[in-house]
Amino acid sequence: MILPQTSRSVSIVLLALLLADCVHQYHHQSFIAPVATAQQLSLHSGWSFSADLTFPSSSNALNSYTDVALFSFFTPILSSSSFNNGSKGFSLGFLSLYDAPGGHPSEISLSVCLGVPGDDVGGGRPFLIPVWSSSQPSGQKVIVTRLQVHENGRLSLLGEDGKEVWAVADAASMEMRNDGNLIVRDSGNRSVWESFNNPRDCLLPGQKVSVGMEMASSNGMYKVVMQDGGLLFYQVSEYEWPLTYLIYTANATVDSYFANMGTAFTLDRNAPINLTASVASPNCSAAEKFNRSQAIVVLDLSSAAILLKDACGNVNSLPTNRTTDVVRLDVDGFIRDYTVRQLPNTSYELFSETSQQRPCFTPNACGSYGICSVSNTVGNAVRRLCRCPSEIDNTNLTGVFSFIDDGNPSQGCRRNTPLDCSERSLQSLQQITSVTFMSILPIFEYTWREDTMPLEACKAACISNCSCSGFFYERQSSYCLSFGDRTSLSNVTFLSIPSDDHIVFVKVQTSRGPGRNSLPVIVSSAVAVPVILTVFILLAIYCMRKLSILDRGLKLAEEELLGVLPTPPTRYSYRELRRYTHHFRQRLGSGGFGSVYEGMLPDGRRVAVKNLETLSHGQKEFLAEIATIGGTSHLNIVNLYGYCLERKHRLLVYEYMENGSLDRWLFCKDEDQFHKLSWETRFKIGLSTARGLAYLHEECPKPILHFDVKPQNILLDENFDAKLADFGLAKLVAKGQSMVNTVVRGTPGYIAPEWVSHSIVSKKCDVYSFGMVLLELVSGRRNAEIELMGSEEYYFPKFAAKKAREGRFSDLIDKRLMKSAAINEQFSLEQVETVIRVALSCIHVEPEMRPSMTVVCGMLEGSIVLPNDVLDFSVYNAPLFEISPSGSIKHHSDLFPTTR
Repeated sequence: MILPQTSRSVSIVLLALLLADCVHQYHHQSFIAPVATAQQLSLHSGWSFSADLTFPSSSNALNSYTDVALFSFFTPILSSSSFNNGSKGFSLGFLSLYDAPGGHPSEISLSVCLGVPGDDVGGGRPFLIPVWSSSQPSGQKVIVTRLQVHENGRLSLLGEDGKEVWAVADAASMEMRNDGNLIVRDSGNRSVWESFNNPRDCLLPGQKVSVGMEMASSNGMYKVVMQDGGLLFYQVSEYEWPLTYLIYTANATVDSYFANMGTAFTLDRNAPINLTASVASPNCSAAEKFNRSQAIVVLDLSSAAILLKDACGNVNSLPTNRTTDVVRLDVDGFIRDYTVRQLPNTSYELFSETSQQRPCFTPNACGSYGICSVSNTVGNAVRRLCRCPSEIDNTNLTGVFSFIDDGNPSQGCRRNTPLDCSERSLQSLQQITSVTFMSILPIFEYTWREDTMPLEACKAACISNCSCSGFFYERQSSYCLSFGDRTSLSNVTFLSIPSDDHIVFVKVQTSRGPGRNSLPVIVSSAVAVPVILTVFILLAIYCMRKLSILDRGLKLAEEELLGVLPTPPTRYSYRELRRYTHHFRQRLGSGGFGSVYEGMLPDGRRVAVKNLETLSHGQKEFLAEIATIGGTSHLNIVNLYGYCLERKHRLLVYEYMENGSLDRWLFCKDEDQFHKLSWETRFKIGLSTARGLAYLHEECPKPILHFDVKPQNILLDENFDAKLADFGLAKLVAKGQSMVNTVVRGTPGYIAPEWVSHSIVSKKCDVYSFGMVLLELVSGRRNAEIELMGSEEYYFPKFAAKKAREGRFSDLIDKRLMKSAAINEQFSLEQVETVIRVALSCIHVEPEMRPSMTVVCGMLEGSIVLPNDVLDFSVYNAPLFEISPSGSIKHHSDLFPTTR
């Protein structure tokens, strides 16, 4: 998974260039002779610049760099000084792409381009390579046509429909620097936006990539992200984990361990180094100090290297050429260094010594079912061969697969006989040896607990699963990884594995021959088909009528619901949300009654789109969530931007929270070496959540009971500020109403005992759930750990009450926090004691003994005195139970019956 030696000459990729002009609403008819020659352009209210939508009348105005499109045209706005002097440089402007001469552009983006201006005397065409673009890597074409400044100083980029797609506030000037960095400054000449801080698919000399910054290939398929321990390359997929295929670390131990590609495919749960964790969170030595701000990667031409430094201070370098102009993450997932060089005929080309390389170490190297192997090596170029599974691998695979496109084997393979679940008796699993999946090691590190099984069990699981098209298996670890036709896991990548430990089984469908009994079958089919068709038509009519009634009811419910909201959220169509989420490509996780996907609205806001996947069960929750969160506005409540209510589709559009839910940070294991929350951050999260609940209970016009307070429903933004989310179970109550009768819902472990016993809930149920969350913030573990069953620490609330009575509050602190010197400071220990006392008062077995959330906030803030005597704390020792969809309870004795 580490960069092999053949690619160590590669550099890292991004930004800068285009041409120059600052005329108000001036349409350039030629790339030559831009009006503005200065590096900096003053922006005033009313200034605007429009793209040229007409195809150039002269071919000399077209871009001679054709890799971006067969025909492209550049309308310059502002250029670096070196570019204006006629030499190689950078320019900002509108880059228009055309599929054919004339007509309307197929795509227009605001771009920074690297290149050489055209020769007005000799008629030479300009040579321009985009290194930054306003377009997001998604495969979708977007047309932007205008850049303008509003009265409030907001610099906006507008689409063809006049909607804003990108903006920068407080813009007073733009500067196109000679290093390719486009800087927008305010009236005090302070930088408010830089292209170097917003990379796309390229890295330029001197540009620094810090932790969290990400580059993506122009097709959106591959990404590289800077983490605390180094660079992680992965393929975008629908899975919760990234399909990692390359890492580049500054830690020499990790680097050397994974330098051998064979070692990178050894699946061992007790391996000395965890690939994912080593990049996500490096383990600093005693002499090193963890500091995220020092982790960067930079292309440094003065030392002819790509320099990488991790959060521990380790440094590594990759040699590169001093003439490198740009490093780019290409559409095949391989990162290459490029130089713009002049040819003998005075034209130019973008040259890379590694341009012929496309090795087998990307998960999609040969497409679906494609087997990738190295055919030969010519100089520094490693050539690959893509083929389909065939009789070479197994005689039973003869004629089973064929290329999707014979002229382009890298597109992958198709089945000549599709899998048919109704004919499972005609299905078999056929083995291919010495085959594995590129990302199998990082996936193994995430899933080995649930996916380790004997080979026969893996076969049985795949045969019984209609969506399983085959599986990868590693004999030494007994690891089973299934894949399907429609996911990237259907790629079979061949590498030089040192043994036959790695195998793959592909499910094959055998065609049923006509045989001697075909006539009865034909006759029975002739009778059955009309009958089936009639039944189908009747069912369709019934379903359409039912959906019509349902739609009318939903429309009335929606009108009634939105009529009481002060500012109704935006209603989106399902087609719009599909587009904004790139067909629901990036799954963030699962929420109440549905999955959540990342997306981006046309105005540039990142969003989390929650798709309710069970119509009948989630409809009430859907309307409840709109009613609840649509009428709230608070710093610690997640914002609802909009919704979709369209036949069977129920979607909610929320603001995007960069750091996800609290549970993914809080419940990481020591050995995983993931990020850890500091005590200050945990206390801030607890106080923010308390304030959000206090608002719901006491400050809303109609009080709101959340019903499902837990770490999974506490979301964290980029600054780790907490916001409550997932109001699918929430209930509006009238002022003065103290209790509500309802069936048991929510999550075991956070449900108040009176709800389980009597189905009666009040605000004190949310207080109970919050108290359980506070204890988990202190301990860094779940309140009930099955692995500790039998010991006094199994049920943490009871253990915490005991330690509190003894005054031994420090025994309850997350052991990972105790390794930090900061937790030993007096104020931190006092805060820990405060949080534990508050938590225990919140989970008192008697609801009336629990404080209100307003009082909880006061106790955490220090404005209200804490309870004096912890001996009075009475903690409910909750039994194991689960909740059925109808709300009924199964207790411990039902789940685990005793034997007599």
